[in-house]
Amino acid sequence: MALALIAAAAPAASAASTTAVTGKVVDAHGASVANAHVSVAPEHGAPFGQGASNAEGRFAFDVKGHSHGYWTLHVEAAGFESLSRLVEPKAMRNARVDLDRHIDEAFLAGIPGITDPAERIERIEDLLTHDEWTLPRDLVFRYTGILREDLLAATQRTTRNESGSALSERAFELLAYWDDPRDQALLKPWRAQNTYFRAPYDGPVVAPDTDAMCEAWARVHFAHEGTGKSWPWYHCGAPAIDPTGTHALIEFEVRYANWYYTLWLVLWRDGKDEPWTLREFVNGVIS
Repeated sequence: MALALIAAAAPAASAASTTAVTGKVVDAHGASVANAHVSVAPEHGAPFGQGASNAEGRFAFDVKGHSHGYWTLHVEAAGFESLSRLVEPKAMRNARVDLDRHIDEAFLAGIPGITDPAERIERIEDLLTHDEWTLPRDLVFRYTGILREDLLAATQRTTRNESGSALSERAFELLAYWDDPRDQALLKPWRAQNTYFRAPYDGPVVAPDTDAMCEAWARVHFAHEGTGKSWPWYHCGAPAIDPTGTHALIEFEVRYANWYYTLWLVLWRDGKDEPWTLREFVNGVIS
Protein backbone atom coordinates (compact mmCIF):
# COMPACT_ATOMS: atom_id res chain seq x y z
CA MET A 1 0.00 0.00 0.00
CA ALA A 2 1.11 3.49 -0.75
CA LEU A 3 0.24 6.83 0.72
CA ALA A 4 1.19 9.85 -1.34
CA LEU A 5 0.65 13.14 0.43
CA ILE A 6 0.49 16.41 -1.51
CA ALA A 7 0.40 19.04 1.20
CA ALA A 8 -0.52 22.69 0.85
CA ALA A 9 1.09 25.27 3.09
CA ALA A 10 -0.95 25.79 6.26
CA PRO A 11 -0.67 28.51 8.90
CA ALA A 12 0.70 27.59 12.30
CA ALA A 13 -2.03 26.48 14.67
CA SER A 14 -2.37 26.49 18.40
CA ALA A 15 -3.47 23.46 20.39
CA ALA A 16 -7.01 24.88 20.56
CA SER A 17 -7.34 25.73 16.86
CA THR A 18 -9.34 23.95 14.18
CA THR A 19 -7.43 21.98 11.53
CA ALA A 20 -9.09 21.20 8.20
CA VAL A 21 -8.45 17.65 6.98
CA THR A 22 -8.98 17.42 3.23
CA GLY A 23 -7.91 15.15 0.42
CA LYS A 24 -8.82 12.51 -2.11
CA VAL A 25 -8.85 8.70 -2.01
CA VAL A 26 -7.82 6.93 -5.23
CA ASP A 27 -6.88 3.44 -6.38
CA ALA A 28 -3.57 2.35 -7.90
CA HIS A 29 -4.62 3.80 -11.26
CA GLY A 30 -5.67 7.18 -9.90
CA ALA A 31 -9.40 6.48 -10.14
CA SER A 32 -11.60 7.94 -7.39
CA VAL A 33 -12.66 5.68 -4.52
CA ALA A 34 -16.09 6.63 -3.15
CA ASN A 35 -17.47 5.83 0.31
CA ALA A 36 -14.05 5.36 1.90
CA HIS A 37 -14.03 5.91 5.66
CA VAL A 38 -11.18 8.25 6.66
CA SER A 39 -10.21 8.93 10.26
CA VAL A 40 -7.34 10.50 12.19
CA ALA A 41 -6.33 9.66 15.75
CA PRO A 42 -3.41 10.19 18.12
CA GLU A 43 -0.61 7.64 17.78
CA HIS A 44 -2.37 5.58 20.44
CA GLY A 45 -6.03 6.25 21.04
CA ALA A 46 -9.51 6.69 19.61
CA PRO A 47 -10.18 8.79 16.48
CA PHE A 48 -10.78 12.50 17.07
CA GLY A 49 -11.84 13.28 13.49
CA GLN A 50 -13.46 11.27 10.70
CA GLY A 51 -15.35 11.52 7.44
CA ALA A 52 -16.17 9.71 4.18
CA SER A 53 -15.14 10.23 0.58
CA ASN A 54 -17.78 11.38 -1.90
CA ALA A 55 -18.40 10.16 -5.47
CA GLU A 56 -15.23 11.98 -6.61
CA GLY A 57 -13.21 10.37 -3.82
CA ARG A 58 -12.86 13.64 -1.89
CA PHE A 59 -13.16 13.96 1.88
CA ALA A 60 -13.22 16.95 4.24
CA PHE A 61 -13.72 17.31 7.98
CA ASP A 62 -12.41 19.48 10.80
CA VAL A 63 -10.32 18.51 13.81
CA LYS A 64 -10.35 20.73 16.88
CA GLY A 65 -6.99 20.92 18.67
CA HIS A 66 -4.54 18.02 18.33
CA SER A 67 -2.35 19.99 15.94
CA HIS A 68 0.96 18.85 17.46
CA GLY A 69 2.79 15.55 17.19
CA TYR A 70 1.83 12.82 14.74
CA TRP A 71 -1.57 11.48 13.81
CA THR A 72 -2.54 7.95 12.82
CA LEU A 73 -4.40 8.08 9.52
CA HIS A 74 -6.74 5.13 8.95
CA VAL A 75 -8.65 4.54 5.70
CA GLU A 76 -11.03 1.71 4.82
CA ALA A 77 -13.02 1.09 1.62
CA ALA A 78 -14.91 -1.94 0.34
CA GLY A 79 -12.74 -4.01 -1.99
CA PHE A 80 -9.47 -2.40 -0.86
CA GLU A 81 -6.79 -3.11 1.71
CA SER A 82 -7.17 -0.94 4.79
CA LEU A 83 -4.43 1.65 5.37
CA SER A 84 -2.95 2.85 8.69
CA ARG A 85 0.03 5.19 8.79
CA LEU A 86 1.56 7.96 10.88
CA VAL A 87 1.29 11.41 9.29
CA GLU A 88 1.99 14.99 10.28
CA PRO A 89 -1.17 17.12 10.75
CA LYS A 90 0.03 19.66 8.18
CA ALA A 91 0.30 16.88 5.59
CA MET A 92 -3.45 16.26 5.76
CA ARG A 93 -4.33 19.32 3.69
CA ASN A 94 -5.17 18.36 0.08
CA ALA A 95 -3.75 14.90 0.73
CA ARG A 96 -3.88 12.09 -1.80
CA VAL A 97 -4.44 8.61 -0.37
CA ASP A 98 -3.65 5.61 -2.63
CA LEU A 99 -5.30 2.30 -1.77
CA ASP A 100 -4.44 -1.20 -2.96
CA ARG A 101 -7.13 -3.59 -4.12
CA HIS A 102 -8.01 -6.36 -1.68
CA ILE A 103 -6.84 -9.59 -3.30
CA ASP A 104 -9.40 -12.20 -2.31
CA GLU A 105 -11.50 -14.96 -3.86
CA ALA A 106 -14.02 -12.52 -5.34
CA PHE A 107 -11.29 -10.36 -6.89
CA LEU A 108 -9.52 -13.30 -8.56
CA ALA A 109 -12.67 -15.13 -9.63
CA GLY A 110 -14.00 -11.96 -11.27
CA ILE A 111 -11.05 -11.37 -13.62
CA PRO A 112 -11.91 -14.06 -16.23
CA GLY A 113 -15.35 -12.50 -16.73
CA ILE A 114 -13.96 -9.05 -17.59
CA THR A 115 -14.32 -8.50 -21.34
CA ASP A 116 -12.96 -4.95 -21.55
CA PRO A 117 -9.21 -5.40 -22.30
CA ALA A 118 -8.18 -2.18 -20.55
CA GLU A 119 -10.09 -3.05 -17.39
CA ARG A 120 -8.68 -6.57 -17.41
CA ILE A 121 -5.12 -5.25 -17.68
CA GLU A 122 -5.81 -2.90 -14.76
CA ARG A 123 -6.99 -5.79 -12.59
CA ILE A 124 -3.90 -7.85 -13.43
CA GLU A 125 -1.72 -4.86 -12.61
CA ASP A 126 -3.56 -4.49 -9.28
CA LEU A 127 -2.52 -8.07 -8.55
CA LEU A 128 1.08 -7.55 -9.66
CA THR A 129 1.57 -4.33 -7.66
CA HIS A 130 0.19 -5.78 -4.44
CA ASP A 131 2.42 -5.66 -1.38
CA GLU A 132 4.61 -8.80 -1.18
CA TRP A 133 3.98 -9.36 2.53
CA THR A 134 0.17 -9.28 2.36
CA LEU A 135 -0.33 -11.10 -0.96
CA PRO A 136 -2.27 -14.35 -0.28
CA ARG A 137 0.16 -16.47 -2.27
CA ASP A 138 -1.66 -19.77 -1.78
CA LEU A 139 -4.96 -18.26 -2.99
CA VAL A 140 -3.32 -16.60 -6.00
CA PHE A 141 -1.64 -19.92 -6.85
CA ARG A 142 -5.01 -21.65 -7.24
CA TYR A 143 -5.99 -19.07 -9.87
CA THR A 144 -2.68 -18.83 -11.71
CA GLY A 145 -3.63 -21.46 -14.30
CA ILE A 146 -6.85 -19.57 -15.07
CA LEU A 147 -4.94 -16.28 -15.37
CA ARG A 148 -1.90 -17.76 -17.13
CA GLU A 149 -2.47 -15.99 -20.47
CA ASP A 150 -2.91 -12.64 -18.69
CA LEU A 151 0.33 -13.17 -16.76
CA LEU A 152 2.21 -14.23 -19.91
CA ALA A 153 1.09 -10.98 -21.56
CA ALA A 154 2.21 -9.03 -18.48
CA THR A 155 5.75 -10.41 -18.77
CA GLN A 156 6.07 -8.52 -22.06
CA ARG A 157 4.86 -5.14 -20.79
CA THR A 158 7.11 -2.38 -19.46
CA THR A 159 4.76 -1.06 -16.76
CA ARG A 160 6.42 -0.24 -13.43
CA ASN A 161 5.05 0.42 -9.97
CA GLU A 162 5.55 3.68 -8.06
CA SER A 163 8.92 2.47 -6.68
CA GLY A 164 10.18 1.75 -10.21
CA SER A 165 9.97 -2.06 -10.08
CA ALA A 166 8.83 -3.75 -13.29
CA LEU A 167 5.48 -5.51 -12.96
CA SER A 168 6.78 -8.15 -15.37
CA GLU A 169 9.04 -9.42 -12.55
CA ARG A 170 6.05 -10.33 -10.37
CA ALA A 171 4.35 -11.94 -13.38
CA PHE A 172 7.44 -14.08 -13.98
CA GLU A 173 7.50 -15.05 -10.32
CA LEU A 174 3.86 -16.17 -10.25
CA LEU A 175 4.40 -18.19 -13.44
CA ALA A 176 7.50 -19.78 -11.91
CA TYR A 177 5.47 -20.91 -8.91
CA TRP A 178 2.93 -22.36 -11.31
CA ASP A 179 5.72 -24.06 -13.29
CA ASP A 180 3.77 -25.01 -16.42
CA PRO A 181 5.98 -27.15 -18.73
CA ARG A 182 4.88 -25.01 -21.68
CA ASP A 183 6.51 -21.95 -20.09
CA GLN A 184 9.96 -23.40 -19.42
CA ALA A 185 11.67 -21.72 -22.39
CA LEU A 186 10.32 -18.34 -21.29
CA LEU A 187 11.19 -18.90 -17.62
CA LYS A 188 14.67 -20.37 -18.08
CA PRO A 189 16.59 -17.07 -18.45
CA TRP A 190 14.52 -15.49 -15.69
CA ARG A 191 15.27 -18.38 -13.31
CA ALA A 192 18.97 -17.99 -14.01
CA GLN A 193 18.77 -14.51 -12.48
CA ASN A 194 16.52 -15.53 -9.58
CA THR A 195 18.21 -18.38 -7.76
CA TYR A 196 15.71 -18.51 -4.89
CA PHE A 197 13.79 -20.85 -7.22
CA ARG A 198 15.82 -24.07 -6.96
CA ALA A 199 15.48 -27.65 -8.13
CA PRO A 200 15.35 -30.46 -5.49
CA TYR A 201 18.72 -31.56 -4.14
CA ASP A 202 18.95 -35.14 -5.39
CA GLY A 203 16.56 -35.48 -8.26
CA PRO A 204 12.76 -35.63 -8.08
CA VAL A 205 10.96 -36.33 -4.81
CA VAL A 206 7.80 -38.39 -5.43
CA ALA A 207 4.96 -39.17 -3.01
CA PRO A 208 1.37 -40.46 -3.30
CA ASP A 209 -0.22 -37.49 -1.50
CA THR A 210 0.71 -34.11 -0.06
CA ASP A 211 1.13 -35.39 3.52
CA ALA A 212 3.59 -38.02 2.34
CA MET A 213 5.34 -35.37 0.23
CA CYS A 214 5.92 -33.29 3.35
CA GLU A 215 7.64 -36.21 5.09
CA ALA A 216 9.59 -37.23 1.98
CA TRP A 217 10.85 -33.67 1.45
CA ALA A 218 11.83 -33.36 5.13
CA ARG A 219 14.04 -36.46 4.84
CA VAL A 220 15.76 -35.13 1.71
CA HIS A 221 16.09 -31.59 3.01
CA PHE A 222 17.49 -32.37 6.46
CA ALA A 223 19.84 -35.02 5.09
CA HIS A 224 21.28 -32.39 2.77
CA GLU A 225 21.42 -29.77 5.53
CA GLY A 226 23.47 -32.12 7.71
CA THR A 227 21.20 -32.06 10.76
CA GLY A 228 21.73 -35.78 11.36
CA LYS A 229 19.23 -37.73 13.44
CA SER A 230 18.27 -34.70 15.55
CA TRP A 231 15.90 -33.00 13.16
CA PRO A 232 14.53 -29.55 13.98
CA TRP A 233 10.79 -29.05 14.31
CA TYR A 234 9.03 -28.76 10.96
CA HIS A 235 5.50 -28.33 9.71
CA CYS A 236 3.70 -28.24 6.36
CA GLY A 237 0.73 -25.95 5.84
CA ALA A 238 -2.48 -26.94 4.08
CA PRO A 239 -1.74 -27.47 0.37
CA ALA A 240 -3.07 -25.03 -2.21
CA ILE A 241 -4.33 -27.21 -5.09
CA ASP A 242 -5.63 -25.78 -8.35
CA PRO A 243 -9.06 -26.76 -9.78
CA THR A 244 -7.52 -29.31 -12.19
CA GLY A 245 -5.83 -31.12 -9.31
CA THR A 246 -2.49 -31.18 -11.12
CA HIS A 247 -0.65 -28.30 -9.40
CA ALA A 248 -0.05 -27.79 -5.69
CA LEU A 249 1.86 -25.41 -3.44
CA ILE A 250 2.86 -26.23 0.16
CA GLU A 251 4.48 -23.98 2.75
CA PHE A 252 7.22 -25.90 4.61
CA GLU A 253 8.22 -24.28 7.91
CA VAL A 254 11.29 -25.17 9.99
CA ARG A 255 12.02 -23.93 13.52
CA TYR A 256 15.26 -24.16 15.44
CA ALA A 257 15.80 -22.90 19.00
CA ASN A 258 15.57 -19.17 18.26
CA TRP A 259 15.10 -18.81 14.52
CA TYR A 260 13.05 -20.24 11.68
CA TYR A 261 12.75 -20.33 7.90
CA THR A 262 10.10 -21.29 5.38
CA LEU A 263 10.22 -22.82 1.92
CA TRP A 264 7.49 -23.10 -0.70
CA LEU A 265 7.24 -26.54 -2.33
CA VAL A 266 5.99 -26.58 -5.94
CA LEU A 267 4.31 -29.89 -6.87
CA TRP A 268 3.06 -31.32 -10.14
CA ARG A 269 1.25 -34.48 -11.27
CA ASP A 270 -0.23 -35.69 -14.56
CA GLY A 271 -3.72 -36.38 -13.17
CA LYS A 272 -5.74 -36.47 -9.97
CA ASP A 273 -4.98 -40.16 -9.38
CA GLU A 274 -1.25 -39.85 -10.07
CA PRO A 275 1.49 -39.34 -7.44
CA TRP A 276 2.91 -35.88 -6.77
CA THR A 277 6.40 -34.90 -7.93
CA LEU A 278 8.32 -32.05 -6.31
CA ARG A 279 9.35 -29.80 -9.19
CA GLU A 280 11.27 -27.24 -7.13
CA PHE A 281 11.39 -25.35 -3.86
CA VAL A 282 11.38 -21.60 -3.32
CA ASN A 283 13.22 -19.83 -0.50
CA GLY A 284 10.83 -18.08 1.84
CA VAL A 285 11.26 -16.18 5.11
CA ILE A 286 14.37 -16.49 7.27
CA SER A 287 14.46 -15.02 10.77
